[in-house]
Amino acid sequence: MRRITSFYKDFRRRFYDGPDWIELPSYVRNSSYRSPTLLLVAWAYAFYTLFLTVPGRIIIAISFLIVSYSLTLLQNPIRILAFSLLAIFATDFIIGFLLKPRLRIRREIPVRVRAGCPVRVDYYVKNLRSIPTWNINLDNHTPSSSIKHSDNPATAEYIAAGAEVNLSTFLISERRGVYNLPATIADSTFPFGVFRWTSHGHDIQRLLIYPDYRSLNSVGLPVGQRYQRNAIARISKVGESMEFLGCREFRTGDNPRHIHWPSTARTGALVVREFQEEYLSRMALIVDTSARVPSALRRFFTMKEHAHTDLEAALSLSAAVSEHLLKGDFVVDIFAAGPEVYHLKTGRSLAQFENILDILACIDPCSGECFGALRPEVLNEIASIGSVILILLKWDGTRERLVSQLAESGTVVKTIIVYDKVAPQNAPHDAVIINCADILAGNVKDI
Repeated sequence: MRRITSFYKDFRRRFYDGPDWIELPSYVRNSSYRSPTLLLVAWAYAFYTLFLTVPGRIIIAISFLIVSYSLTLLQNPIRILAFSLLAIFATDFIIGFLLKPRLRIRREIPVRVRAGCPVRVDYYVKNLRSIPTWNINLDNHTPSSSIKHSDNPATAEYIAAGAEVNLSTFLISERRGVYNLPATIADSTFPFGVFRWTSHGHDIQRLLIYPDYRSLNSVGLPVGQRYQRNAIARISKVGESMEFLGCREFRTGDNPRHIHWPSTARTGALVVREFQEEYLSRMALIVDTSARVPSALRRFFTMKEHAHTDLEAALSLSAAVSEHLLKGDFVVDIFAAGPEVYHLKTGRSLAQFENILDILACIDPCSGECFGALRPEVLNEIASIGSVILILLKWDGTRERLVSQLAESGTVVKTIIVYDKVAPQNAPHDAVIINCADILAGNVKDI
């Protein structure tokens, strides 16, 4: 009984998740209520496209018309054509079923890639049957229209019995995001290319597409940065947060481990190394995610997700600013304000830049007021850093109050406003106002 209950729960969950190898409309995939009727249609369409090739769908439509017409007349030469088409379908089905592939597939992809750049995908395919397989195609279906094959899918005309082959292809995505690539689907269209006989892999992999950005030549940083004591110990936690200053004579209470023996041997008196605490510069980067979200009616009739040009430009600029700061040995604290506040503390190295890119890849647009989620403790932490680069998508009373609160706490703020069509008229005179088209085109080099 438990097995039946568990099977039912798994089947129900899988059904309501929908087929993962095709893209579903947002009102089906992301809605809080998922219609069983729409999902049933989606599953039927998914299997229809999975098991029938494009020529097969065309031939079936034509065959249906010919067979229907041949049944209306008993004595008609077109019945010969109808039986011929049925014989082709039956032959293709029987041979394809008997020779359907059984493969072991391993797919290798990078963890993250820049938007708009091709990503290489490697496949390692082994034929587990004692007979050869023909006309193998890998991952004909992509889970989203944002991810496409830059060339053709990986194919193999022939795989010998028990043989293993290495295939590769390239995927490209123009849109930032986190994509779950379903298990690899290998299909064979042998012999006549009407039906697809599939063999599935087992690994579901995640691909992070981070924003496309262009490196900056210079960033005008806020004046009056607060230096952080014990920065190395708190951030990297490697060794002591002390910097070598010089040597001096030994004093009572000094640590014997700091004795500098070459200088001691040269002078004849104990000499110790002297250290001082190292200071690092920290910078807070706050990103506005309050992009305009289309109405529910527009989302219902739109298959593709709405492209938030202003948000994508802001995230691209955030990546460029973060890279520039990390190159300058800054410690960057990034705050992405939305329904949830993402706060990432980085260390002093470019290796931390990958963590920032992961955060920027995962950010979703906020339909409400994103800065309402900044709690007092978050504002206090930002104020303790002392310097803030604020990237906004608009200028209104809420954002003006935020800048005022940070200024009252002694924080120096550099405000950058990214706009799409109309530049804000009431922005402060010291704010940097940039058109999102210039950012996405890579024309912004200094801010």
